[in-house]
Amino acid sequence: MNKSRFKRNLKFLFFVLLVCLVAFGGYYFITGKENPISEIIDTITEDNKIIDNYNGVYVSDDDLNGSKYIFRGCSVSKISNYILIMDDDYYLYRSSCMGTFLKGEGKVSELDIIEDGSAKTYRINYNDRVYVKDSSVLRIVPGIDGIANMLSVQPDTYQLLLKETEQEGYYYNLTDLKIDGVSSGLRMNFNVNTFDDSYTISFNSGVDGINLYTSTIKDLDYLPDLYAFGKYLAVIEKKMSSDNSKYAYTLKVLGEDGIVYNSDSMLPITIDNVSLTTDNSIYITFDYSSRNFKMIVGYDKEFCSTEFTEEEKKEIAYYEFNIDYLYNQSSFTKPVFSKIGYKGEGCKYINKIMEES
Repeated sequence: MNKSRFKRNLKFLFFVLLVCLVAFGGYYFITGKENPISEIIDTITEDNKIIDNYNGVYVSDDDLNGSKYIFRGCSVSKISNYILIMDDDYYLYRSSCMGTFLKGEGKVSELDIIEDGSAKTYRINYNDRVYVKDSSVLRIVPGIDGIANMLSVQPDTYQLLLKETEQEGYYYNLTDLKIDGVSSGLRMNFNVNTFDDSYTISFNSGVDGINLYTSTIKDLDYLPDLYAFGKYLAVIEKKMSSDNSKYAYTLKVLGEDGIVYNSDSMLPITIDNVSLTTDNSIYITFDYSSRNFKMIVGYDKEFCSTEFTEEEKKEIAYYEFNIDYLYNQSSFTKPVFSKIGYKGEGCKYINKIMEES
């Protein structure tokens, strides 16, 4: 009897619970209000789905505006920035055929992750970049790729190579490398000086190994610009005045026997009774369209002004010179005066010259 009574009571409780659930659901169905239990279940399910899908690689590319030949087996048109998410942690990498390097790390909770419903994927807004999840990237292997097998350097892309790959934990030196485009036996060396956090670039004669040129810099942004001219290598040293208020650029040309041209030795130059010396602000760049060097000589880093009075319009802001290479004579000309720039002309012209360098 007791068992029978217990079963009847249990069935009654189930019946009451079922009626309550039907009534509860019917109420929210008729009124159109959202069922809070359903909302809780959906939220739990959605959160789990998002957390599961966060893991993976997110990509943001830097376009290099055309393919750049770095060394045999490595040409790049873009450099990829990766964010790798593994559970609660993320890792930031920069990668190309030159190498892959860890640039930072942190917690996923610090990231701005956005679900892109239309694309059925995720994206991350990080340091003014948009990273998009890319399931095609299956692995990231940090390290330097192929540099140990380099036999020569490219004058127009060696700066990109060094800036991208000379990273803490991966520092390396380059020794006695041929310079592509230079027909003489010039060789380049590059050394990292860990004792004072500086870099030394030097060139030597390939015949007897005699050092022809050495420059030490503290920042890779000041690596010299290199240009091949037959048997010569033109070098633009990018230096600043001691107080950092003026440019102090110099054009030097190296041959197998040493330095055959030095723009500093061409100064002073007198224009309209004004003497221009190495104390002036001197900026030198190569003009690819005219295939010559432009030397801008002025009084500060700007060489121009966007704000000036009526009286200041006629004030001289800079002097422009051209340095040409005479192919039939295999020699470089002295700086040839080209024009005077005035404050009143603004900055459009001079900025174009400096932005293209």
